[in-house]
Order: sequence, then structure tokens, then C-alpha cells
Amino acid sequence: MTMDRETLVLECATRLGANWARALVDATWQDQREVAGGFPGTIPEARARVAAYLRDELTRRGLSPLDPSELSLAVKAAYANARRDWLNVGRETKHPTADVLLRGQRERNP
Repeated sequence: MTMDRETLVLECATRLGANWARALVDATWQDQREVAGGFPGTIPEARARVAAYLRDELTRRGLSPLDPSELSLAVKAAYANARRDWLNVGRETKHPTADVLLRGQRERNP
């Protein structure tokens, strides 16, 4: 894998991971739940997302498909970035409704 291609693959995977985490956070907040606990995504889900996204991106750029080592590298990068972003949101940011929900739970279960 050339450095330029490796950089492209890693940048795409990192961006994909960030978008994946944001989508999960948004869905969690839309359900009026708190972003807490472990990252809800899975490695097989990351693999499917990466394979589809990079297949399209590399084709669009006229580049050859991912080889198995590139796919593995990209999956690790996407998953690690998504997990890190999810955990950071859980630690640093609370959606306003999360406080309301938690207050309601405490009132019902003192």
C-alpha cells in the first residue's frame, strides 16, 4: 500500500467512524436516552460500513478495491474512532433531555 493510498484509506475510515458515532449519538438522543456505557457498534458492523464506503470511494477515484490488509487497517481505524467519539460524548456532553430523564427516574426510584 503506498503512503498516499494508506493516508486516503485511513482518512476515509476515520471520517466514517466519526460519522457513525455521530449517527448513534443522534439516534440515542432522539430516543431521549443518555449516551452512556460502552460503544454500541460492533466490529462486523464496522467492517460492513468500511467495505461499502471505501468500495464506492475508491471506485469513484479510479483506484483498485481494498485488499484484505487495507480492509483490516481501515476497520480498526473506523471502529477505534467511532468508539472514542462515543465515549467522549458520554463523558463530556449530556443532552438536556438526559438530565430530565434521570431526574424522573430518581423521583420514581428514590
